[in-house]
Amino acid sequence: MNKEKEPLRRFGSLAVVIGPDGHFVFFNSHVENGDKLDWNGERFRSVSDNLEMISGANNKSSFNQEDFISTLVRETSEERGVTISPDQISDRIGWSATCQQRDGEAVAFDISVHTMRLTQEQLDEISRSGSTITLISKEEVLKALDNNQSAFRPSVIKAIEMVLQN
Repeated sequence: MNKEKEPLRRFGSLAVVIGPDGHFVFFNSHVENGDKLDWNGERFRSVSDNLEMISGANNKSSFNQEDFISTLVRETSEERGVTISPDQISDRIGWSATCQQRDGEAVAFDISVHTMRLTQEQLDEISRSGSTITLISKEEVLKALDNNQSAFRPSVIKAIEMVLQN
């Protein structure tokens, strides 16, 4: 009797980014090949998926919140060239879990969700590095979610909803 294979588990963290004026911040990255490299360099998602202060750490050590926060700090520096401090990142506000089939293998993603507050100087630095920044009010986000016209991934929508509920 064949048992179903346990999915490969990947751990990462997601930041819902908030600007100095309290608006949600969305980034449109300009990446040379049109794709963002993630999950240990595998092509995983298109840059058009937005809300790109996302880390794809393969962090199997534990569910320790500090690990996820340090991952966000490191990857913000590596991916955006912007130094942030851990105190700009909230405690965990929730989890987002998804499972996908990739090349015949089930991959489960357990994502720790946080908010990250950026200063105007940090947003300016991100913009200088080639990203288009869009600020979106809570009302606009709610309307987009309500009308189901959001192009964001389901895990991002869940994260936004978590922030709106807090």
